[in-house]
Amino acid sequence: MSKKFFAKIKFFFSELNISNNRMNKLPEELNQLRQLISLDFSYNCFLNFPGIVYTLPKLESINAQKNYIADVDADRLKNLSCLKMTNLLENPLSLRSLQWMSTITAFIVLTTPRDGHDDE
Repeated sequence: MSKKFFAKIKFFFSELNISNNRMNKLPEELNQLRQLISLDFSYNCFLNFPGIVYTLPKLESINAQKNYIADVDADRLKNLSCLKMTNLLENPLSLRSLQWMSTITAFIVLTTPRDGHDDE
Protein backbone atom coordinates (compact mmCIF):
# COMPACT_ATOMS: atom_id res chain seq x y z
CA MET A 1 0.00 0.00 0.00
CA SER A 2 1.52 3.27 -1.10
CA LYS A 3 1.61 6.65 0.61
CA LYS A 4 -0.51 8.06 -2.21
CA PHE A 5 -3.13 5.42 -1.52
CA PHE A 6 -3.39 6.45 2.13
CA ALA A 7 -3.39 10.15 1.27
CA LYS A 8 -6.44 9.64 -0.93
CA ILE A 9 -8.50 7.42 1.35
CA LYS A 10 -7.63 8.57 4.86
CA PHE A 11 -10.96 10.28 5.47
CA PHE A 12 -13.19 7.56 4.05
CA PHE A 13 -12.25 4.24 5.64
CA SER A 14 -14.03 3.10 8.77
CA GLU A 15 -13.23 -0.61 8.31
CA LEU A 16 -10.12 -2.29 6.98
CA ASN A 17 -9.77 -6.03 6.41
CA ILE A 18 -6.29 -7.14 5.42
CA SER A 19 -6.63 -10.72 6.66
CA ASN A 20 -5.05 -13.70 4.91
CA ASN A 21 -2.25 -11.77 3.22
CA ARG A 22 0.91 -13.21 4.78
CA MET A 23 1.73 -9.74 6.12
CA ASN A 24 4.13 -9.28 9.02
CA LYS A 25 3.89 -5.51 9.51
CA LEU A 26 1.45 -2.70 8.94
CA PRO A 27 2.48 0.37 6.98
CA GLU A 28 3.13 3.50 9.05
CA GLU A 29 0.67 5.37 6.83
CA LEU A 30 -2.12 3.44 8.51
CA ASN A 31 -2.07 6.06 11.28
CA GLN A 32 -3.62 8.47 8.76
CA LEU A 33 -6.86 6.48 8.88
CA ARG A 34 -8.19 8.53 11.79
CA GLN A 35 -11.80 7.37 11.25
CA LEU A 36 -10.96 3.66 11.36
CA ILE A 37 -13.25 1.77 13.74
CA SER A 38 -12.56 -1.83 12.70
CA LEU A 39 -9.21 -3.39 11.83
CA ASP A 40 -8.85 -7.04 10.82
CA PHE A 41 -5.33 -8.33 10.29
CA SER A 42 -6.13 -11.93 11.23
CA TYR A 43 -4.50 -14.95 9.59
CA ASN A 44 -1.23 -13.23 8.79
CA CYS A 45 2.36 -13.56 9.97
CA PHE A 46 2.69 -10.88 12.66
CA LEU A 47 5.27 -11.71 15.33
CA ASN A 48 4.53 -8.53 17.27
CA PHE A 49 1.35 -6.60 17.90
CA PRO A 50 1.71 -3.65 15.52
CA GLY A 51 2.50 -0.46 17.42
CA ILE A 52 0.67 1.63 14.85
CA VAL A 53 -2.61 0.12 16.08
CA TYR A 54 -2.22 1.94 19.39
CA THR A 55 -2.37 5.28 17.50
CA LEU A 56 -5.83 4.77 15.97
CA PRO A 57 -8.11 6.70 18.34
CA LYS A 58 -11.51 5.55 17.08
CA LEU A 59 -10.83 1.81 16.89
CA GLU A 60 -13.69 -0.23 18.33
CA SER A 61 -12.68 -3.66 17.05
CA ILE A 62 -9.32 -5.35 16.46
CA ASN A 63 -9.12 -8.83 14.97
CA ALA A 64 -5.58 -10.20 15.25
CA GLN A 65 -6.56 -13.87 15.37
CA LYS A 66 -4.15 -16.55 14.15
CA ASN A 67 -0.87 -14.70 13.94
CA TYR A 68 2.32 -15.38 15.91
CA ILE A 69 1.95 -12.58 18.44
CA ALA A 70 3.52 -13.23 21.83
CA ASP A 71 3.33 -9.81 23.49
CA VAL A 72 0.67 -7.11 23.63
CA ASP A 73 0.89 -3.94 25.70
CA ALA A 74 -2.35 -3.98 27.71
CA ASP A 75 -1.78 -0.46 29.03
CA ARG A 76 -1.57 0.94 25.51
CA LEU A 77 -4.69 -1.01 24.50
CA LYS A 78 -6.52 0.42 27.50
CA ASN A 79 -5.73 3.91 26.19
CA LEU A 80 -7.88 3.25 23.11
CA SER A 81 -11.00 4.68 24.71
CA CYS A 82 -13.42 3.53 21.96
CA LEU A 83 -12.21 -0.08 21.91
CA LYS A 84 -14.92 -2.68 22.52
CA MET A 85 -13.30 -5.95 21.39
CA THR A 86 -9.86 -7.38 20.69
CA ASN A 87 -9.54 -10.86 19.23
CA LEU A 88 -6.18 -12.46 20.00
CA LEU A 89 -7.30 -16.07 19.65
CA GLU A 90 -4.77 -18.59 18.32
CA ASN A 91 -1.73 -16.45 19.09
CA PRO A 92 1.10 -17.80 21.27
CA LEU A 93 0.72 -15.05 23.85
CA SER A 94 3.28 -15.06 26.63
CA LEU A 95 2.10 -15.79 30.14
CA ARG A 96 2.79 -12.14 31.01
CA SER A 97 0.59 -10.89 28.15
CA LEU A 98 -2.19 -13.28 29.10
CA GLN A 99 -2.05 -11.98 32.65
CA TRP A 100 -2.13 -8.37 31.43
CA MET A 101 -5.06 -9.11 29.14
CA SER A 102 -6.97 -10.63 32.05
CA THR A 103 -6.82 -7.28 33.88
CA ILE A 104 -8.74 -5.49 31.14
CA THR A 105 -12.37 -4.90 32.04
CA ALA A 106 -13.26 -1.97 29.78
CA PHE A 107 -13.67 -4.16 26.67
CA ILE A 108 -13.77 -7.79 25.57
CA VAL A 109 -10.46 -9.56 24.98
CA LEU A 110 -10.50 -13.00 23.38
CA THR A 111 -7.42 -15.16 24.00
CA THR A 112 -6.51 -18.81 23.73
CA PRO A 113 -5.47 -20.28 27.10
CA ARG A 114 -1.99 -21.72 27.35
CA ASP A 115 -1.71 -25.43 28.02
CA GLY A 116 0.13 -24.89 31.30
CA HIS A 117 3.24 -26.85 30.29
CA ASP A 118 5.24 -23.92 28.95
CA ASP A 119 8.01 -22.40 31.04
CA GLU A 120 8.61 -18.65 31.06
